[in-house]
Amino acid sequence: MMRKILSFTFLMCIAVLLCPLLLPSAHSQSVEGTLAAQSEAEALEEIVALELAIYETWYGESDPTAYAQQFADKATYFDPNLPEMIEDHAIKDHLMSFAGKIPNLNYKILNPRVDLYSDVAVFIFNLELYN
Repeated sequence: MMRKILSFTFLMCIAVLLCPLLLPSAHSQSVEGTLAAQSEAEALEEIVALELAIYETWYGESDPTAYAQQFADKATYFDPNLPEMIEDHAIKDHLMSFAGKIPNLNYKILNPRVDLYSDVAVFIFNLELYN
């Protein structure tokens, strides 16, 4: 029997200039306007697939590498368990400090939604974790 352990609500702003994985082909297309050309449904499908791949290594293998790699060199990270926000390369260092310490959990992304604004996608979802 699976028991719900935690439930989170996330709000992520993803700028295309900082997240080339949102592009159908980063090498063959210009970055400008690519996200705007996608429908919200297409962007949502792509972002959810990206998140699920990250959680597979985070919760399945206790490896934060894929998650850490999604952050641009210039970024800001807010964590309610930290006394203040962290920025830039310190984010990757912080996330990598969890390597081997992340419990093996099952997860579900619930209520995913994406709102597109020019070259920014705002991704909102609930994350439930199960043992």
